[in-house]
Amino acid sequence: MLPKSGSSLPKKPPYSDLEIADVIGRALIEELGGSRRATKTVMKWAEVSDRAARSWISGESCPSCRHLILLAAKSPSVMLAVLRLAGHEDVQVAFDLAEIELELTRTVHRIHSLRKSTPI
Repeated sequence: MLPKSGSSLPKKPPYSDLEIADVIGRALIEELGGSRRATKTVMKWAEVSDRAARSWISGESCPSCRHLILLAAKSPSVMLAVLRLAGHEDVQVAFDLAEIELELTRTVHRIHSLRKSTPI
């Protein structure tokens, strides 16, 4: 018997493994599509077999903790999916702002390159 510590254990996890697998699979498809190339990319990112990568993309099984971290490190879609599952939707705004800032920086560099190469 566990001693009373003031906090209770949750009665049920907020999501089942299949629900998590579905969310991760949709995130992978959103970013990579459902092609053979997507499978190869997931295999490389998470250092797993073809079968494991295909089952994650299809939402049939859920990556282990280690593999989920590897996927989240390479895939912004997976990272955002994990944050949403954890109840941190507000962090998506920071990701969006960082992406916008990066794209604006690239655009400014393109403009400067065009100005240098085009005589006025």
